[in-house]
Amino acid sequence: MEDFLRGKPPKCLALLWYHTVVQPFFALDGSDTQAGLMEAKCILKQREATYPKSSLFIFFKGRVQRLECQISSALTSFNEALDLASDQREIQHVCLYEIGWCSMIELNYGEAFRAFERLKAESRWSQCYYAYLTGVCQGATGDLEGAVATFKDVKTLFKRKNNQIEVFSLQRAEKLRSQGLSRELCILSVIEILYLWKALPNCSSAKLQTMTHVLQEMEDASWTGLKNLLLGAISRCLLNTKDAVQYFHLAARDEVGRQCNSYVQPYSCYELGCVLLNSPETAAKGRMLMLQAKEDYAGYDFENRLHASMLCERKLMNGQHHEDQGMNQTGRGEISRRGKHLMEHSPIHHLKTVSRTAANPARNGHSPKPDRPAK
Repeated sequence: MEDFLRGKPPKCLALLWYHTVVQPFFALDGSDTQAGLMEAKCILKQREATYPKSSLFIFFKGRVQRLECQISSALTSFNEALDLASDQREIQHVCLYEIGWCSMIELNYGEAFRAFERLKAESRWSQCYYAYLTGVCQGATGDLEGAVATFKDVKTLFKRKNNQIEVFSLQRAEKLRSQGLSRELCILSVIEILYLWKALPNCSSAKLQTMTHVLQEMEDASWTGLKNLLLGAISRCLLNTKDAVQYFHLAARDEVGRQCNSYVQPYSCYELGCVLLNSPETAAKGRMLMLQAKEDYAGYDFENRLHASMLCERKLMNGQHHEDQGMNQTGRGEISRRGKHLMEHSPIHHLKTVSRTAANPARNGHSPKPDRPAK
């Protein structure tokens, strides 16, 4: 560790990228990421005096704060990094991405809309996906007419038929546009994104309660299964196991919305299995549901994500010892393969531009001379 701290800034930035982006995104072996966060904080502390106005170091400070659920502080850091990177487009985009996500976590739909709208206009990564995020946040503010227009843009910007995120964005945008769009449906769609990207645990109890209230008021039968899956996930975050089990049961039985929300049933089986595994009395039922989620469903949205999660859960079920034989080399290779697929087909892949930019020590405050002040 000391060698890296004495090394050139790009080496430190590579470590920061790994500890605050790559490891938390995957965590595919069930490992705790806290040790990595501690190392990241140590690097930031060592470099703070030398590079007080480095947009990249401040960006990674925001990543640490977000991962520690200090969302307000993270937003402050990302906005500061955005101002400092006024002539560095790649850094601006990763800051905007984080601002959009933190704003969604805070249910600040207006700020999220503005961040994603700019990414939709400027980013080369996936304008289709950013258009979808822009649309649901726009609709969540109450601007339904504007949201419908933005959902039309999703179809225009759809380019990669083999990208599961773009396919999902197009399908969702078309479904929302073709139905009677409401603010509640757009908020449900925001909560769905937070769930699928594993961001619900970053939300405060008060925000989770607000989500619960909105979802419970929805009565559209075609969204019932998804609504119950999300209510179950929120209840699990609130440590309300009894309600979580009830909601996951309801979601797993949903047939009405299966055609338009294909992932709901397998995900519900998996979630219910995870909850039941925590009790010796219900562990056998939990294992059965895990197997059911794996064997009984195929061809649904984000199937690779669920399979990667199930492989990790199977490793944990087979024992916590490092010499555990339950997850053999084939299993670890499968996790690695699926993890690589997820990285290549997700917005997190866009953050590679940070490490590329970091390779040039003359930019982004990596020289001893601080970045110029924000305008």
